[in-house]
Amino acid sequence: MVLSANNYSKWAHSLSINKSQLDAIDSSRPIILYDFSYHNAWVNSKALEIAGIDAHISDPEGGHILRDESGEPTGVLIELPAIKLVAKHIPKGGEQEHFEAVKWIVNQLNSHGITGIKEPMTDREILQTYKRLDDENGLHLRIVTNLMFKVPSEISMEEQLALIEDRKKYASSRIFTDFAKMFIDGVPAFKTAAFLQPYLGDQDANDNILVDAEDLKKDLAYLDSKGITVKMHAVGDAAIRVGLNAIEAARAANGFSGLRHEIAHTSFIHPEDIHRFRALDAVAEFSPMMWFPSDFHTQDIVVLGTERADGKYSIRSVVDTGALAVYGTDWPVVPSFNPWPSLEAMVTRQNPYIDYTGTVNASEALDVVQAIELFRINGARSMYLDNVTGSIQVGKSADMIILDRNPLSIPPTDIRNTKVLCTILEGKTVYEVGVVYGET
Repeated sequence: MVLSANNYSKWAHSLSINKSQLDAIDSSRPIILYDFSYHNAWVNSKALEIAGIDAHISDPEGGHILRDESGEPTGVLIELPAIKLVAKHIPKGGEQEHFEAVKWIVNQLNSHGITGIKEPMTDREILQTYKRLDDENGLHLRIVTNLMFKVPSEISMEEQLALIEDRKKYASSRIFTDFAKMFIDGVPAFKTAAFLQPYLGDQDANDNILVDAEDLKKDLAYLDSKGITVKMHAVGDAAIRVGLNAIEAARAANGFSGLRHEIAHTSFIHPEDIHRFRALDAVAEFSPMMWFPSDFHTQDIVVLGTERADGKYSIRSVVDTGALAVYGTDWPVVPSFNPWPSLEAMVTRQNPYIDYTGTVNASEALDVVQAIELFRINGARSMYLDNVTGSIQVGKSADMIILDRNPLSIPPTDIRNTKVLCTILEGKTVYEVGVVYGET
């Protein structure tokens, strides 16, 4: 269950949310609620007991166990290393359950006109499920699988490294496994994103880098030498700079390998670093659902102030340098993976759901053609598939969609209402309104 409210930041600064509130619901079985970002969680006493979290346990590196005045855990766990202590005890679904879930999500993606995705954080079970669906001719997508690399999670570091070594046996013409995922920082609402300047009301900038910067340089150079493209979660300007520095170090160590390493989210890029994406041939991934007026933006204002919060997502500045910018849903952190509201937000910098009024950083708006390119050829380039898909050309795959309206000739505020009538992958219809697909 995801907790969604307007007081996220209170978790990090008060004891208003406590395990006792969940205990009152049910104290006999464990309960865990993830926050909107999935970077933090709230658990009851039973979950703490199962995980062995008490007053005597130390905070894990990179995470924080919120405590009361007596040192007892309150039930609030900040960042992935702390959540891992509980999450590793959550029972997992069975193989068939995973298979049906993946088959469903593929059909849903096709219904929105999507024929290629990047799975942001992939473990062996997910990879095995993709492979089974592909073997049974039901994988109607091309998928880049970003394998976890030194990510604090219920998956052990040993297993993460083992999967990196085993990755080739899961690869196919539609599954691309030479990709990895790392985390550099957290999220602003809980003051776990890494910024060069202090949060509002703080005296000093927090040291929220989740990795050792020098180790990251070595790891990136190593993965680069192995032909593995790395996606790095980085939200704050300090974290983005650390990620770019690591890419620069990999270039210095290996020369240009041809790999386009990626910074995910790139929410707050320092102006001095904008040009570096082009210079390093790095990919800037943007998640439009997080930049328009919304709960996310409200919380950014709380912890950063209006001026800094309103200056986020410098997508137009990055595109203008000639750097490769792409779109990322960050689903399920955001409510939908439907790309059309996000495309509209790139153009209007407004909330396409009309939940909030106003515009955020309008000077960074793209025109419709530029926005479409992020979803189309830019995405293909970042997946190394631009010689196969991403544009309609002789010799490329017949990947096409039919829409109920022309995004180039309608008001930008109508783009969100776009419906896909038909999706074609490699010349085969994989979605059509009124027709059930996905049977293997």
